[in-house]
Amino acid sequence: MARSTSEIHAPAASSIFLISDLLAAMKVSAGSIGQRRRPLPPTAGWSGERRGVGRRPSRLPVGAGAGGSGPRRRRHRRRRRTPRAPEGGKRRTSPWRGLCYADGERAIDPSRATPPGGPAVRNQPIPSWIAAAIAALIAGGAYAQSTERQAGGEPAARFGEKIDVVEVLLDVLATDRKGNVVPGLGVDDFIVIEDGKRIEPASVSFYTTRYGISEPGDGVQEIPASRFLIFFFQDQTRTSNSIGRLVRQQFQAGRDSHEWVRDEMLPSDWVAVVGYDHKLIVYQDFTQDRDSILFAIQQATQGKDPGIRRPSERRRQARDPFSLLRRLPDDIELRKRTTNMYDALRIVAEATGDVVGRKNLLLFTIGFGELESISYDARPDQRYYPALEQALNAHNVAVYPIDLMPAGINHRQHGFLNQLARDSGGYYYQNLVNFETALKRISQENGGYYLLSYRTEVPAGERGYREVKVKTRAKKVHVRARRGFRYGDLAPATTGEGP
Repeated sequence: MARSTSEIHAPAASSIFLISDLLAAMKVSAGSIGQRRRPLPPTAGWSGERRGVGRRPSRLPVGAGAGGSGPRRRRHRRRRRTPRAPEGGKRRTSPWRGLCYADGERAIDPSRATPPGGPAVRNQPIPSWIAAAIAALIAGGAYAQSTERQAGGEPAARFGEKIDVVEVLLDVLATDRKGNVVPGLGVDDFIVIEDGKRIEPASVSFYTTRYGISEPGDGVQEIPASRFLIFFFQDQTRTSNSIGRLVRQQFQAGRDSHEWVRDEMLPSDWVAVVGYDHKLIVYQDFTQDRDSILFAIQQATQGKDPGIRRPSERRRQARDPFSLLRRLPDDIELRKRTTNMYDALRIVAEATGDVVGRKNLLLFTIGFGELESISYDARPDQRYYPALEQALNAHNVAVYPIDLMPAGINHRQHGFLNQLARDSGGYYYQNLVNFETALKRISQENGGYYLLSYRTEVPAGERGYREVKVKTRAKKVHVRARRGFRYGDLAPATTGEGP
């Protein structure tokens, strides 16, 4: 469902050339600033004495000195202090100190003389106008690099970073206050926010079970679609703290599901039935056969274990175009890998990887929590939840938790079940007098959905997860979508391992 291309980004070439030219000019200018005179060789005009012949004439008044008549003024010379030598060492003094050329110029220490290759360059500070020009060119190059990709609606990558451009598909439900599907929305009506960055969708299509409900001229492609529903029953008949009212609630959920299959199921719908009793049990793979679905729901709500499925039966069920068993391990291995509800839900979500489009998981439960406990006062275990959330979003599985607890009874799982529904694009139903209301509402709002497409950049050769959020500009329209997507190579569903 994603196309990817590799790219390597580089800054604007013009900025690089301008900076290099400016640095070359600065080098020439700095060389002229720090040039020194070369000293004459010792044989050329050298006096050979430390003081006397080669010295400059002293500045004495007329008549002063040996040949003058006036008194000689004492000339005070400022003596140059030499830093003291460290303890135990000798003071270093250059033998060239005080020597002069014949023309009166002071000699220069050869160790500090100009090298043969050219004039020495002193460490002069860079003029302020040159520093300002360099900073402006660097900033311009960085800005050109960032806007080069953003002009096409795609985020910019760092210099030299290899990236993949992938296409992300998001299924979005758009309903009014009564839960009715809102058709006719266009690409300009949606906004995608990925990791806090706003992205405009590239295209949008409308998938519906009722073809022709969009208004003519909307400009949105309308595609007939099938609905995929997974009935997931968390068995309450053999729990250690099961109560009579809770078991009756489960039986009532089975009867209401029977009525929905008989009266509301569409010919294009595909339904699968699974259950959980300290292990995952697949009662029925995806099928459109109503009788098979009704029989599987009856077994699941009564807590019957069908046992190990024979290979021939497994191959027969997996022959349909849409199948869970095709990506699941055998029954014995499956029961070993699903020792808690988190693993069971995650593996079911990964098994739907071959099914393109939105999948709706109807979870009849009282909640599930840490230490594999199945009780009405269990707390959610956040150690397993991130992996479950990513698997649901990666495979477009929206969870609809349907609370089996009798109406009017509050328990600690409300917040967790609501979070599970919200993060996967579903809805949490609680305090139900009957389950028929929830089933009809789910069927109604899934009569059509929008498929948004946009392009984004991800690191090449890496696996990761990005959070996304979908908003709408349309008034009085409520949208729901999954909260993220996974990129990179996905682990096969049969491994039973998290992302």
